[in-house]
Amino acid sequence: MTLVFLLLGHCAGDFILQSARMANAKTTDQKVLLKHCLLYGGALLLSMIWFGTLRQLLLCFSLVFLTHILIDFGRIHFEKRVSEKQVFGLFLLDQVLHILILFIVANILTGWNQLGNWLDTTVSEKIQDADIFVLSLVLLAYVICLSPAAVFVKKVLMRLRYQTEDMPMEEEKAKDYISGYVIGMLERVCILTLTLLGQYTAISFVIAAKSLARIKQLEDKEFAEKYLVGTLLSLIIALLVGVLVNMSLGRTL
Repeated sequence: MTLVFLLLGHCAGDFILQSARMANAKTTDQKVLLKHCLLYGGALLLSMIWFGTLRQLLLCFSLVFLTHILIDFGRIHFEKRVSEKQVFGLFLLDQVLHILILFIVANILTGWNQLGNWLDTTVSEKIQDADIFVLSLVLLAYVICLSPAAVFVKKVLMRLRYQTEDMPMEEEKAKDYISGYVIGMLERVCILTLTLLGQYTAISFVIAAKSLARIKQLEDKEFAEKYLVGTLLSLIIALLVGVLVNMSLGRTL
């Protein structure tokens, strides 16, 4: 339970509350980096206040906040000294280290505190037969399939040189970039929903509908390769997240 809440806070602080512009600006502006760390710390504090004692909360918040600054600062430092191919590896290492810290914190903050008991009781009263663990786990799944998955797909496409860091300047390309970004998120939401419902065969209709909308553009070899990589990544992420949620809830595949 604690880890699910912490991962929700991590996704909110490191992805939802951090725009692409902020992610780029923090590499050269320490004020932006500090702003990001404060937003991240606020998101994590909101996710952890339901667990443990006050002393544990202060200890864990300090650990998360300080290590986040150090990890981000270290990543920025090394990004300036490695090749473009190694930047993707640093991104993955950055996320792994953040999540490892959250695993440590989750083992310290065990069990609801008074505020957590109030939240659990309130949710049960407001939503009949609701299980806060199930609700938070499903919410985490959808959050992952939105901004974090979009960033990951973008990083992979950049690693394969199908996309650049900067937003396309031409209006037509910019519109195509934005529409592709939105369609990708909607695609993952649809696939995740169908996976959670156990409707695996219906996923093919989502992929088919997306392909029909891009059928003319698929004649361009470069676009077709980029489209295939992005679509398969989205499919794998949403399907994997959905399967893991079903397994965690004891549902048969």
